Amino acid sequence: MRVCKAWVGSLVVASFVAGAVAEPITVTEIDRREQGRDIRGWVAIVDLTDPSVELVVTAPTPGPEEAVLTRTDLWRSANNLTLAVNANFFGSFGDGTADIIGLSVTDGQVVSPVRVFEGQPDPVFVLKSDGTAVVDRLDSAVLPVAVDAVAGVGGSSTDSDPGTLLVSDGVNTGATARVQPASRNPRTAIGVNQAGTQAIIMVIDGRQPNHSDGVTLPKLADLMIEFGAWDAVNLDGGGSSSFIYNDGENHFENRPSDGQHRAVANHLGVRISTAGTGGVQDDRPIRGAWWRPEGTNTTLEQRLAQLAESGITDLFLETFYHGLATNDSDVFNDRFSYDYLAETIARAPKHGIRVHAWLEAAYWSFSGSGNYILDANPDWKVTDDEGNTNIGDQPGQIFVNLGHPGVQQMLSDYCTELATNYPMLWGLHTDYHRFPLDNDLGDNQIGPYSFDAWSRTEFQSQFGVDPLTSARLPGDPFYDEFVAFRRDGIAQAARVMNDAIQAADPGKLFSGAIFATAIADRFGNPNPSQFVKMQDWPTMAANGWLPIVVPMAYGSSTTSIRNDLIAANNQKGPAKVAAGLAIINPTTRPGVTDQLNTVYGENIDSFVWFEANVLTSSSARRLEHKNYLLANGPFQAADFDQNLKVGPEDWAFFFSLYTGTPFPTGLPLDLDGDGLLGPSDEALFLDAFRKFRFGADGRVGQREYEAVLASFTPAGETWPDHLYDLTGDGVVDCADVSRLRRILTDEVSPITNPDLDADGDADEADHAVMAGWIESADPRADLNADGACDYFDMLLYVGATADQCP
Repeated sequence: MRVCKAWVGSLVVASFVAGAVAEPITVTEIDRREQGRDIRGWVAIVDLTDPSVELVVTAPTPGPEEAVLTRTDLWRSANNLTLAVNANFFGSFGDGTADIIGLSVTDGQVVSPVRVFEGQPDPVFVLKSDGTAVVDRLDSAVLPVAVDAVAGVGGSSTDSDPGTLLVSDGVNTGATARVQPASRNPRTAIGVNQAGTQAIIMVIDGRQPNHSDGVTLPKLADLMIEFGAWDAVNLDGGGSSSFIYNDGENHFENRPSDGQHRAVANHLGVRISTAGTGGVQDDRPIRGAWWRPEGTNTTLEQRLAQLAESGITDLFLETFYHGLATNDSDVFNDRFSYDYLAETIARAPKHGIRVHAWLEAAYWSFSGSGNYILDANPDWKVTDDEGNTNIGDQPGQIFVNLGHPGVQQMLSDYCTELATNYPMLWGLHTDYHRFPLDNDLGDNQIGPYSFDAWSRTEFQSQFGVDPLTSARLPGDPFYDEFVAFRRDGIAQAARVMNDAIQAADPGKLFSGAIFATAIADRFGNPNPSQFVKMQDWPTMAANGWLPIVVPMAYGSSTTSIRNDLIAANNQKGPAKVAAGLAIINPTTRPGVTDQLNTVYGENIDSFVWFEANVLTSSSARRLEHKNYLLANGPFQAADFDQNLKVGPEDWAFFFSLYTGTPFPTGLPLDLDGDGLLGPSDEALFLDAFRKFRFGADGRVGQREYEAVLASFTPAGETWPDHLYDLTGDGVVDCADVSRLRRILTDEVSPITNPDLDADGDADEADHAVMAGWIESADPRADLNADGACDYFDMLLYVGATADQCP
């Protein structure tokens, strides 16, 4: 986003900011003409204090060579970086490998050692473990605190330049730096401000008349000082100089003198993590169950009631499986003649249950059910290293490659559809987010997928080799690179799905079923069967692409379950963990109480059962489950009566004591811990009330308003656990609309709706009429003419009745 453009004499500076205020990277284009010479390039100022900033230096190779030459633009793409530049000087061996000159450190690991000439170490840039950076001539004593480092070059027997810093203590020392200080060349440099809290990264083009003539090192030093460098070092330049910035919205790139970006030995990049901003997390404990529709909606109400009886609050409804959708979808073929998802979303709040759409992301066909997609797109299928397709975990299953752009686009479209068309859907949940299980346990290939045509072509464009010949087996030279490529593709699918959800409705949760040890190393430690899946969920979690992870801890002992949960907790980063539990076979799985004790023992407050019939099939198990929760919680701070809800009873208790005048108090009313019951406690309570009833983002507006109006209770019925019964009288009516207005965070507006009973008014009486029509499938209820009498018809008219509510 271009934020300013200023003329200063013959200087034109255009600045670009990656977002709004206090952003992690500010990029400025340099375009000036001085003394008849053109100077063009880019400078990025990186805020090292920003927690979203991660510096990245090229990782070590799996083989004995120090570096594999890789183009900077390809390295940026492969590592999902916002910014990338070339770094150290290097010596090429002529076979695609190279020796890095001087210090190179990545994540504390020394890739290339410090170089010293006649007692003087090279000038280096070092990011230290305290989060600050330094540029200086540093020897190996810096290594214990070096997180990342790149180097220029100091003195050498090839010339007389001492190879000083480019800038030292704010003073231009470019005339004594290396290399070729008096020549105009393309240049790359990095510096730090005086506090060491900013990195200044600059690339100047050169050797291109009428575009940019390049700069001398003294001129480069002047430019670095101009942009805030207190100390700076000259890095490799000439044809190596590369600058690529891409934040998903803006793309800025220099013009390398070779005509394209050169393959170099190592690189410096910046990754901007969206952790903490990639999606919402539920403040309340998730108490969930996975459930596949039974093929008919006649049992739906009964199943919801049974789950509510057991204390379940979250239903993960299988919405996309075997290539078919249980909603009314324009992306995939429909499974039913009616919208099962919409009916579930409309009925679940009666029982205090929230609905999450459960997607089998990579599993697209069973016994031909998804062939309508795969016949049209055969190249989307997972392919093993022998060219086989139609592969799954068992006969009849077919998996697609989540890294394929076509697959990602279709998943993005589907997530957009769900997040847009189902306003009261609580969240989306990805499963089978991986490659299939190994289809040949007898060979030595523990990474057999996906060698499809697209993957081979894309990998070859990045690394110059066909993975089938150069990255097939662990001993092959590019094997680790192909592992990273495949894992990245699967991780990127989560990013694409999350981006679609956030763009459509940032209030919806995004969660995913994962294997706690699915990123075992290439030697199969600790579990070779997990390596095959290429499921790098820690990266998804770290980047905010998967804000809630559900490790499938399905072990036959509490020790096994605990080990999975420990592994998930150790790798979760900023994500929330909800334990995936199972009683698939009661004779080989611990019971409800033992499993929940194990979960709570690892400080995890959320769980999802596989599957719902674990509870619906056993009244004894439902009772055990509910009693455990009532006895052990955990209870939210605003759940004053500890009944596992933040509800009308808590509202009545709070406001019976707080009438607007602060007074001293302690727990549980003192929600902010300041010793007083006051306005901030009221704000915290209302926020908890909103989040428990309407969504984890705490926003209450038009969609929530319409949902309450559409849920008015028919005459003669009561629903004491209804999420939208805000007053606690067992019904949803005008009193709840009135309370809803008190907690609105966004403006709402009524909708023009029909007068169903033809009495001249669109009022509350019409709700009962509409409810009866929908229940009996009366064609008059089909207001949107879609052939169904359902929740969406209700939304067409209920808004106007709000004017009749006090």
